[in-house]
Parts: sequence; C-alpha cells; structure tokens
Amino acid sequence: ALLHYVQSLLFNRVAVGVVQQLRIDVMDAALRQPLSTFDTQPVGQLISRVTNDTEVVRDLYVTVVSTVLRSMALIGAMLVAMFTLDWRMALIAVMIFPAVAIVMAVYQHFSTPIVRRLRRYLADINDGFNEAISGMSVIQQFRQQSRFGDKLGASSRAHFQARMQTLRLDGVLLRPLLSLFSAMVLCGLLIQFGFSSVGTVGVGVLYAFISYLGRLNEPLIALTTQQSMLQQAVVAGERIFELMDAVQQSYGEDTRPLAAGSIEMDNVSFAYRDNQRVLNHISMQVPARGFVALVGHTGSGKSTLASLLMGYYQ
Repeated sequence: ALLHYVQSLLFNRVAVGVVQQLRIDVMDAALRQPLSTFDTQPVGQLISRVTNDTEVVRDLYVTVVSTVLRSMALIGAMLVAMFTLDWRMALIAVMIFPAVAIVMAVYQHFSTPIVRRLRRYLADINDGFNEAISGMSVIQQFRQQSRFGDKLGASSRAHFQARMQTLRLDGVLLRPLLSLFSAMVLCGLLIQFGFSSVGTVGVGVLYAFISYLGRLNEPLIALTTQQSMLQQAVVAGERIFELMDAVQQSYGEDTRPLAAGSIEMDNVSFAYRDNQRVLNHISMQVPARGFVALVGHTGSGKSTLASLLMGYYQ
C-alpha cells in the first residue's frame, strides 16, 4: 500500500510538471508564430494543442510508464520461476513473445493514421465551440444556430466514428489475440508433455506452470492495452512539437531608434496566398509630420498596407 501511494505520487508529480512545462513552451511558441499563421489556422486548433494534447501526454506518464515498468518486472519474475521449474516448458512459453511483438507492430501500423484523425477531429470540435461562443451575437442575429449546430454535429460524428475504429482495432488485436496465444501455448505444453513419452513432468509442476503462464498473460495484456494510449500520446506529441518547431516571427537587425518620421514605399507587391496579389506595385512617400489618407472600398488593401508598414508580414 505504501509503495503504491509513493508510486502514484511520484508519477503524478512528474506528469504534472511535464505538462506544466509543455504548456508554457507551447504557449511561448504560439506567441512567437508569424501573424500569417493565424490567417490560416483557427484559434481552436491552437487551444486544442495547448490543452487536450498536453493532457494526453500527462496520461502517458501517469498510466503508461507505470504500467510498463510494473509489467516488465512481473514478466521477468515469471520467466525466472518458469525456467527454474522446467526449462523445456519455459522455452515453449517464451514463443508467445514474438507473437505479441508482431501484434503490437501491426496494431501500431493500423492505429497511427486513425489516432491522427481522432486528434484532428477533436481539435475541429474545440475550434467550432470557440468560433460559436466568441461569435454568438452574430450567430443569433443572423439566425445561424442550425447551421453551426449541424457543423459541430458533423465534427462530433466524425470523432465518434474514428473513436469506434480504434475500439474495434483494440477489440480485435489486443486482448482476444493474446488470450488465443496463451491457449495455444497451453495446448503446446499439453501436446509436448502430456501425450509424449519423452520425459515426465509432475502434476504439481504442470499445475504451477499453468498458473505462472496465466500470470504471465496478465502483464502482457496490460502492456498491449496501454499501446492505444501510447499511440495517442505519440500523435499528441507530434502535434505539440509541430507547433513548437515551426518557423517563428522574424525581425530585422536594425534596432536603432527612428531618426525621423518619413515613410517611403518603393514598388511594393504582396499576396497572402500565392498568385493572389492584394497589393500591386505600390509606391508612396510620406514626409515627416505629414498625413496621408488611404481611401478605397472594402478589400482594396488598406489594412494590408498598414500591416506591412508595421512589419506584421515580411
């Protein structure tokens, strides 16, 4: 009881510390993103990386790491006991490990794309909620409740379908297959030593061995069950570090104070997207203490020109 308490406290302290540091680093990375990033990436996607994805990484430390360490210790103890009882029977039992490794590799191959979609759908749901709540007055003014409800419902259904795919994969590849492998190993032991005239095995040894085989199955099932959570943590980590490793906002090297207030633009063109120019060959001179009014219809590039002057876009 004391060791379980210490283990729970230790792993949760590590996990909370990791998540705290991750959130600080992710938020710092988000604050340093170029403004062009926020033109194309919804706010809800960023919020999902800071909150949901870091929580999945926390579960990795709280649940997966502790389960793996405990299972490895149990497997080691069971193997020592098996080889002590009968090395021939132990060699047959060890045949389960390659089969388990193959199952885990196949599971990872099929589950990775599904889990990536799952995290993306969850981010879409967060983004939809953020958009709906922040723009609630506009939504209600223009009677768009049904349209936004349908949009959120579609994201939720897509998330549900992806989650069901992972559950079906878990149900097919994890516990049932491991139980089948254990039964096959048990059958192999019975065939080898129950119906063979080569050597004899005491009933007590056979009973103890079958008991050890059952206890060996428990940590193997625990290990493969954690494979799903491990896969989600890996994908969440990819999303977190994709943001942290992204190109940051760059600034010029000239940090001298402005000597005068004159502004000059020489043949400036700009496009938010390739081949869709917003500004074409703009030239302008504004003397110090001078005033210039930019007049034009909506979308003609007035705000874009001001953003370029402020250095928001390179």
